[in-house]
Amino acid sequence: MRDAPGDVRLDKPRAGRIPVVNDALASLGEFYGKVIRRWYAVGIGVIGGILGLASTLYAEAKPEAHSLVPLWVWLPLLAGGFLVAIIWAFHDVRSPAL
Repeated sequence: MRDAPGDVRLDKPRAGRIPVVNDALASLGEFYGKVIRRWYAVGIGVIGGILGLASTLYAEAKPEAHSLVPLWVWLPLLAGGFLVAIIWAFHDVRSPAL
């Protein structure tokens, strides 16, 4: 009995697709490891996120008050920390091994 074209069978993987997925996951794992090695930049991003969350929760609790931390403080910390870590990790992946 033949399989229909749209059937997905877990016991019989399609030829040529699994190695591509494994290569992508290996590459992603290497990249993620290099991002985490820049823990100081990721830490700045996490601090920015925590400040943003605290400011939002404070603004929800007391709508008449000003925000706890201005947007121009926590948003650049959040975005900048993660972007710097990602850019440096990309540079590490792209540079040739010495």
